[in-house]
Amino acid sequence: MIQPQYSGAMNFIRLAYGHEGDIHWCINDNGINPTAYVELPDNLASPARAEDWEDNVDIHGDVTFDSQKDSGEGDDRFIGVGFKNHFIGWDYAHVGDAIGGWGVNDTIVPQKKWTTEEIIEEVKQVILSLQTVSAIVAAREGVRT
Repeated sequence: MIQPQYSGAMNFIRLAYGHEGDIHWCINDNGINPTAYVELPDNLASPARAEDWEDNVDIHGDVTFDSQKDSGEGDDRFIGVGFKNHFIGWDYAHVGDAIGGWGVNDTIVPQKKWTTEEIIEEVKQVILSLQTVSAIVAAREGVRT
């Protein structure tokens, strides 16, 4: 499996992709930090539904990309390949995360270098949470899933 580079040199690569049920996901690396993207379930895909999932899904560092709000620059140029719905993303460039090329002394502030496998596990947890919220919304609206 391809791992994040943490090299500090901008180089966009896809680390992994797949789907859980009908929810597609992908993990990319830009050479500085990895990023993860998940398609929202159909009934959560409209902007009006953001309040249903935003406070009920634990995402590393919170959402840093929203396909309905953000532009298609840099990493965005290929993140949504194969996605049919609104999708969200987050990065692994927060306090305690390793950031390639920043030269932070790891002995002063320990920096986590995420593996692709660890990020896949986080992606699966986000998808499970989204599926749970989706089912709750469907039940509330009397829709069968």
